[in-house]
Amino acid sequence: MANSEHLDRLREGAEAFNAWRAANPEARPDLSGAGLRQAGLGGCNLAGASLAEADLAEADLRGADLAAADLSHARLRRADLRTAQLRDAKVVEADLRGADLRDADLSGVSGYRVVATGADCRSLRAAGADLREAILWECDLRNADFEGAQLTGATLRGADCRGMAVRGAALDGLELTGADLRSTDLAATPSPAAELRGASPGEAPVAPPPDRAPAEPQSPRVPPAAAELPSYQFDE
Repeated sequence: MANSEHLDRLREGAEAFNAWRAANPEARPDLSGAGLRQAGLGGCNLAGASLAEADLAEADLRGADLAAADLSHARLRRADLRTAQLRDAKVVEADLRGADLRDADLSGVSGYRVVATGADCRSLRAAGADLREAILWECDLRNADFEGAQLTGATLRGADCRGMAVRGAALDGLELTGADLRSTDLAATPSPAAELRGASPGEAPVAPPPDRAPAEPQSPRVPPAAAELPSYQFDE
């Protein structure tokens, strides 16, 4: 449960909250389980904060500092995280479906089984991140940096991976069915090509599975229904 004083400080706005943090550098904000849906937290200093199981759906977190924060099991569906700093944060089994992560820094995050279906991850920086068994269906991963990351058992079904950097990444068991891998060099990884499911590097994307309707040209990416996701995912 969130610390009521910390939550009240946050509700005063980013400027006041940041000033409080500057005056109390030893304080670690406890906002676990807090209801912050659609909250305006752009530029907020939440570094090291506990936000486990918090509801941040559709929150404005543009440019927020979430470095080393605990966002395990947090709900961040359709949150705006553009240019946010999440270096070394915990996002274990967090719900990032439809989130905007353009230019965000997730380097070194612990994100086992994180769900980011339909997220916009263009130019995302996730070097050295632990994203084992992550669900990244239909993500826009153009020019994202996953160098040295752990993507073992992750699913990038139907993702746009053009220009994605994966040098030194662990990709064993990675599912790439229907992914667009043009300009992505899978040969620069230690994972044998035979262990990359559905991989067709250097070719146009393969057709989507028969149970998935092809997307209309120029239409936004639509996350699959919750029923399609593994059982450990969140309810609507």
